[in-house]
Amino acid sequence: MTWDLVSSKVDLHGYLNFIPDVQYWLNANSTYRVVFIQDQASWFVVTGKDFVIDAYNTGGIIGNGQTWWSFYGNRSRSDGDGRPIAFTLSNVTRGTVKNFRIESQPFWCNAVADSSDVIYDGMYCNATNQDPLYAGQNVVPNTDGIDTYRSDNVKLLNWDITCGDDCLAIKGNSTNIVAQNVTCRGGNGIAVGSLGQYVDLPDIVDHLMIEDAKMVRLDPQVQPNMGSGLYLKTWTGTVNGVPPTGGGGGGGG
Repeated sequence: MTWDLVSSKVDLHGYLNFIPDVQYWLNANSTYRVVFIQDQASWFVVTGKDFVIDAYNTGGIIGNGQTWWSFYGNRSRSDGDGRPIAFTLSNVTRGTVKNFRIESQPFWCNAVADSSDVIYDGMYCNATNQDPLYAGQNVVPNTDGIDTYRSDNVKLLNWDITCGDDCLAIKGNSTNIVAQNVTCRGGNGIAVGSLGQYVDLPDIVDHLMIEDAKMVRLDPQVQPNMGSGLYLKTWTGTVNGVPPTGGGGGGGG
């Protein structure tokens, strides 16, 4: 689903419900892929300029991720495996998302790509396993709060994220990124990267400011991750396989 919003205000007073048809999404021909890095699929995509989406803390997305997490409980995962990003801003200029809630994201909760002058003010993401078969395991990997990519002047304000991977992932060519009042519950903390995955594409991260970030370790029977509060992820200077699962050799700084 795509909304192309221009000079618009959207009041969202309910939830968009993502039907977890696993076999449909596993077929790459069925998916919508607007985020270049790692060949990811997207479910709900917003493009355009000069818009505001306000969900009033009573609306957003139900991702029904548990179907995916249980499906992959005894199978191997890889990037680009079909699990869609719940909410993607792509090619946006001057867009604002306010008071938005996303429950049970199958994969990344949010992505902002190829965009500028974007404000998220109030974002709730919660990926919590409810399947007792996988208690005490990280059955919810890749459920990042947000990945920024090829985007400039992005503000991440007042976030509350429960996930099994990166709370925030500041990926390549993310510049002038501000994160304020962010609570990360479980997962791996805040990541700068990963960078340098594609040989001919330099990855730059410049002017990143993080203020008032809180890292919360969860009960290991719920979510056993979080070894670091903030860390850097880069590929090596040599090539090891090809994207989306392999890579390396890219430049940047």
